[in-house]
Amino acid sequence: MTTGIARLSTTSPHLILCLIHDSASHWSTLREMSTDDIPSIILISSTSAGSRLTADIKRTFNQSRVVELPRVTFNEIAGAVLLKELSSSSRTFDDGSSSFGITESTETNFLCHASANALLTFARDQLGFRFGPQSLLIEESAGIGRMMIDGKTIQHLELLRAVSATTSMENGANKTEKGTLMESISHVNTAAGKRLLMANIVRPLR
Repeated sequence: MTTGIARLSTTSPHLILCLIHDSASHWSTLREMSTDDIPSIILISSTSAGSRLTADIKRTFNQSRVVELPRVTFNEIAGAVLLKELSSSSRTFDDGSSSFGITESTETNFLCHASANALLTFARDQLGFRFGPQSLLIEESAGIGRMMIDGKTIQHLELLRAVSATTSMENGANKTEKGTLMESISHVNTAAGKRLLMANIVRPLR
């Protein structure tokens, strides 16, 4: 299963997005969440009842406040728009991780976009935190055991999209995968499979 995680520090302000490809035991998701002291955890109310992941989260983080929000707040399109509006300029950290305006690799972060939308909506409506345009430092985390390929490298190596197609897109043309690594190795037949493959290309195992 795949889990999208969004973590927000309101004091920085700093938002971290992480896409986890996990087993049925949810070990990687719980381990990634355990890296921070978490006062509140946001879950989807419509699917969380009876979910093993939800039960594991509540048991593991029993000192944290667990809030269940309607599925409508987990909107990947609204989340992507909101992140583009709020994100500040890119920045590289000492450990090699990077923050971004909005880079190529975030196209694979559809679950993270949905999680970010729910989290930022909760922070605004329930906690009173409002962020102005270009005020939020956004960082992509590859997750434990994976490495992050930055947006410029993805573009120059033509992992997901041909360089010529990127130029064409700026002029309003449709994007293409012709001649890319994605085209060369893809044998998927579903949209979900395609997004999973894209995520593994830009976040390979170490």
